Amino acid sequence: MEFSSASNANYRFLYFDLTVKNSSGVTQPGRLWSYAWDLNTEAQVNPFNGTFYVYTSDGYVTKVNLNGIQPFGFVVLSNKTGTGVSGNVSNDRQSVSGDSEYPLYKVFVNNPDSTVYPSGSTPTITNAPTVVGGVIYAGQQVKFRVGVSSAGLFQIFISINEHPTVSNVVVSANVTAGIDTITWNGKDSLGNYPPEGSTVTVTTEYSVGVTHLPIWDPETNANGGYIINRIRPVSSSVYVRWDDIGISGTENLSGGSGNSHQWATNFGNNMTMNTWWDGYNVVDSNVFVQTVNSPLPIELVNFTAELSNNNSKVVLNWSSAIQINNAGFSIEKTTDFINFQLVGVVKGAGNSDQLLNYSLIDETPYSGVSYYRLKQTDYNGNSKAFNFVEVNTNENDLNSNIFLIYPNPGNANEIYMLLKNYAEGENFNVNVYDAKGLQILNKNYIVNNSGISVYHLLSGLDIKPGIYFVTGNSNNKSSSIKLIIN
Repeated sequence: MEFSSASNANYRFLYFDLTVKNSSGVTQPGRLWSYAWDLNTEAQVNPFNGTFYVYTSDGYVTKVNLNGIQPFGFVVLSNKTGTGVSGNVSNDRQSVSGDSEYPLYKVFVNNPDSTVYPSGSTPTITNAPTVVGGVIYAGQQVKFRVGVSSAGLFQIFISINEHPTVSNVVVSANVTAGIDTITWNGKDSLGNYPPEGSTVTVTTEYSVGVTHLPIWDPETNANGGYIINRIRPVSSSVYVRWDDIGISGTENLSGGSGNSHQWATNFGNNMTMNTWWDGYNVVDSNVFVQTVNSPLPIELVNFTAELSNNNSKVVLNWSSAIQINNAGFSIEKTTDFINFQLVGVVKGAGNSDQLLNYSLIDETPYSGVSYYRLKQTDYNGNSKAFNFVEVNTNENDLNSNIFLIYPNPGNANEIYMLLKNYAEGENFNVNVYDAKGLQILNKNYIVNNSGISVYHLLSGLDIKPGIYFVTGNSNNKSSSIKLIIN
């Protein structure tokens, strides 16, 4: 439709009835949409009771009844972030002063035609949330790892018993299908680190079809707030959420059922009031609790091992962000996780909150696959070892491994070991270690076939996602393989 006016005046329609038909004249419901509907009630005391249907880019449909909002002139639009697009989830979803609207989703006047606008699939948490490294340390950030089936929003709700009157910390991050890592700065909502011995309780929520409704200058919404319902792929009520703290209003990040987001007369004047909800969400019932441990003497940023250009030396590099009472570092190497040889020692910085870089060269590395471990020692003589890193000086030797692990990476219950060209009845020993060198499997296999033998390697074991090292030994031959569990 096109309208023109010599005076460039706006056209206003009190009512409209638009019907979409195909070439045969058959009515096609669920086709009329706009990215932004520019509407006017002609006075801020006049209520608007219209209903719209939002269709997200991942196929979730929600019905939005504006339920008597009194906005005067306003625009109805929807997106996946809110009032901003900075990438900071917590900031982007806040209601703000001024006009801050970003149209993204199609907004229909009735349920979109599912033959043209199909429904999305229901999501799942494929790997339960865990703390990376398994431990929370006082005074340091915490990383969580989780696996999800599709892109969406993952929220971690953190309750700290040390401050029962302080509201929960909410850590939010956009996630993609697969394994994601989410970082919490380790602080409570007052900006303080919980002390050693505090109890941290973690619950989570995974949401897809996240839908934001940022409306500019909606003066009054005192009739109870919007009425919002999921239409498909599932039909249900939703938890309505908002964050008006930045404009001296209220917030509800965990969600209020029904039509709970409302504001007083003229509170929304010259504001962009944002409300959001989920097309579908999974609330994790597997709540887990962690105790805050004594702080680490150092916060390690990275630790790497790389071959020199001629493969004759191994260059070891690491960086620390924090050091507390740190006397020094030592690096050891091993091929079997039993026998270790010292590579060298480097003096620490004592106490430091600066990023510091270190380097050490192994002039005589082992032939084949070996593993290097970084250890830190404080002035009291206490030591802590960090994860292993792997180096293979024979990376071009296709026959360096005496066994095969597949698929790699893979899921724990689908990992197999292949032995080839071993004599029937020959003994083959396998050890599996985690990234810290802790042995989780030691098993002997009797080869049952002189050709190719295949064994289910990790059957019956509770294996968490991460990096593992598998060593195999037979007839004075040994080999190691790095295994990644999804």
